[in-house]
Amino acid sequence: MLTKIAAISFVFALAGCASATKFQKTDAGPGYSVKELDAKDHLEVSVRLGDGAAAERVRDYGWRAVGEECHSRGFGYFSAVDVTPSTFEGFCYTSSTVKSMAITFQSAGLEAEPKKFVVEGLNGKTGTKLMVGDELLKMNGQKLTSMAQIKSLVFVSSKTKNSLPVEVVRGGKTMKLEEPLAQTANGAFGQDMLDRLRSKVQ
Repeated sequence: MLTKIAAISFVFALAGCASATKFQKTDAGPGYSVKELDAKDHLEVSVRLGDGAAAERVRDYGWRAVGEECHSRGFGYFSAVDVTPSTFEGFCYTSSTVKSMAITFQSAGLEAEPKKFVVEGLNGKTGTKLMVGDELLKMNGQKLTSMAQIKSLVFVSSKTKNSLPVEVVRGGKTMKLEEPLAQTANGAFGQDMLDRLRSKVQ
């Protein structure tokens, strides 16, 4: 009886593996598609795995797609941000050191609706004009709505600028500042991460 149960379980396990969508780039059907944004190092990946796909697999699939696309375009490093559960914005780099805001936000504000971007930590950043407790309202003239938007704005602007104009609320007063970008070591993933994603999503 135990042997029969084990055999049935093995069959179901094989069926589950067979039903998993293989990693593939496609404009129709299960897989992923890619859209170039403002340049070849900035892209958007859409993943289609069906309603039954686990959220973790969809995310790993999307992140691997970003890594593969950056690699195929001649970039050795990448990062991604979740725009929706099945859409991912990708960023390609030539180095693991990247320009960033180098600040952290209060989790309570990020979980609120609408989101609030309240500075929680400055992480030893030098030359910053921000203070802990500042609420960021705008960046580069755009009203902030998501972390994905912030990463995108920083990425695009950092190609030509070393700082960004921001609008914040501090002590009940709204003010405009010019916030410098920081050089962040290990701010992008390389071959090791891509290999791990390849082992998880095949």
